[in-house]
Amino acid sequence: MIQLTRLGQQDRFFLNPDLIERIDCHVDTIVRLTNGVEYVVVESGEQIVERIVNYRSQIAGTGPTLTRPAPDAEERSEHERRSA
Repeated sequence: MIQLTRLGQQDRFFLNPDLIERIDCHVDTIVRLTNGVEYVVVESGEQIVERIVNYRSQIAGTGPTLTRPAPDAEERSEHERRSA
């Protein structure tokens, strides 16, 4: 989740960046979600993108690593017999 601030209200909220369809940067920054909801926020488009990149790099860096356990001696010898 990334933290953003609503313009004018100074309310902070957390947003799932996977729901962002686009960010419009004109006078105000408008975050448009895939469900049609729009938020006008204080942060610039560049700040939001930086937060998304940081969020995703944290996810990628702390995610579980899928590894296959090494076969034990019995499994290796059975595999060797089938291969011969």
